[in-house]
Amino acid sequence: MEFQVGLSDEGQRLDAWLATQFGPDASRTAVQRWIKTGDLQGPGGPLRNNRRVRSGERYRLQVPAPSLSILHPVDLTLDVIYEDADLAIVRKPAGIATHPGPGDPKTSLVNGLLHRWPVLQDGDDLRPGIVHRLDRDTEGLLLVALNERTRRDLSALFEKRQVHKQYLAWLLGAPPAEQGLVRASIGRHPIHRTRMVIDANGRAALTGFRVETTITSARGRKFARVRLDLHTGRTHQIRVHMNHLRAPVVGDVLYSRPGLELRGFGLLLFACRLAFEHPRTGKAMEFELPAPPRFQEFEEAAPGL
Repeated sequence: MEFQVGLSDEGQRLDAWLATQFGPDASRTAVQRWIKTGDLQGPGGPLRNNRRVRSGERYRLQVPAPSLSILHPVDLTLDVIYEDADLAIVRKPAGIATHPGPGDPKTSLVNGLLHRWPVLQDGDDLRPGIVHRLDRDTEGLLLVALNERTRRDLSALFEKRQVHKQYLAWLLGAPPAEQGLVRASIGRHPIHRTRMVIDANGRAALTGFRVETTITSARGRKFARVRLDLHTGRTHQIRVHMNHLRAPVVGDVLYSRPGLELRGFGLLLFACRLAFEHPRTGKAMEFELPAPPRFQEFEEAAPGL
């Protein structure tokens, strides 16, 4: 992974600056460990945590793989929506990563999966059962494979875009039309590596949207509740596409400065529906959940915001 220091970052401590590039995906302690062990390379010979970075400098990080030691069972009291011998549907809560990330020893949903289904502990897979993911702050339906054959089959369904994923979101602003498609390729930000950007040279991304309702607050701010169909599965896809339409997801502090003001509601993005064909039986499977209470709480509060 490569990072370049921007003009606005001039003079920051190296460990603090690098930690901001990762955001919640890596702690400052992990960053300091990488610097100490030589996993981070940059100008000026051996690096120290308190080095002051300069605009234009480039740093390269060889991130160590997550240790298998962090993959231990933890009773997270999972909300299991459906389960059979091959797969399960769980409701992922907001505020927890789907799987461990680089230098991140914190508990992830995977730890809960290992507790609920001990069979997933076999082997050395760092993402047991995971065939797709939700962002740390995104809540909703997650499909889990309970054996290797099903994992391969479900992965193939995702690759062929035969899993229908629908989301519900509140936006700060409104799309330019009542419904439509956003076709805009997405790539990683060249400097802030935790962020994604619209990039003509990135990976193709397609998001469908339909406005369900809009609210104009007493201060003249417009909010829109939308249904979103995810036709591709790029990192932060919905968040990047909605920000591209100048209507970021409410509570999205990574892509919207006004999101800081509204973060008390959390990220108002909810994976509400999954539909696919069961890879073993061929049966049509469809699951849908009502939005969490905070969505209604926001709708009631929006006129005064």
